[in-house]
Amino acid sequence: QIFGLTGLQLLLLVLLGRFLWSWTKHPILDYLAGYGGCGTVQLETQPLESQRGTSEATRKFDFQKEWATWPKKSIPCWDPATLDFLGEVPACGEAEVTAMVQKARLAQAEWQKSSFAQRRFLLRTLQNFVLNNMETICTVACRDSGKTVIDAMVGELTVTLEKLRWTIASGEEYLLPEYR
Repeated sequence: QIFGLTGLQLLLLVLLGRFLWSWTKHPILDYLAGYGGCGTVQLETQPLESQRGTSEATRKFDFQKEWATWPKKSIPCWDPATLDFLGEVPACGEAEVTAMVQKARLAQAEWQKSSFAQRRFLLRTLQNFVLNNMETICTVACRDSGKTVIDAMVGELTVTLEKLRWTIASGEEYLLPEYR
């Protein structure tokens, strides 16, 4: 007996302590490193992004008539379920794509220098944003893809939140560099 505990009681106490530490280790260490909690993100939405149901689109997009003659400088956007015309976005040329790829490479170089505590902070911020903006995300997913609301909730929200949860909890362990 140690400290008045039997060997089995001591073993159970050690296992319980290890289990509790595994659940609290990251939040405690992240807090001590200055990256506890999560940040906030504010995003202003447009009416079409936040209103479900019948929309007051200015017109319907006639794919048969318009697609073949649409100017190559932009890409038309429409709701595939209702054919409501949502607008257009500029089509990027080679120079714009090359510039975006260069910006992404620079951002990746900065990201590579970040600690996993910083990355968890960002992932928790993204998770918080998704939870706080579920309605808008589902509405946009429905308009963008023609999905039903339940398909958007399962296919967009649930999957994204689970991937964020897993990466926050286990990512550091499984994303370490491997050496042969």
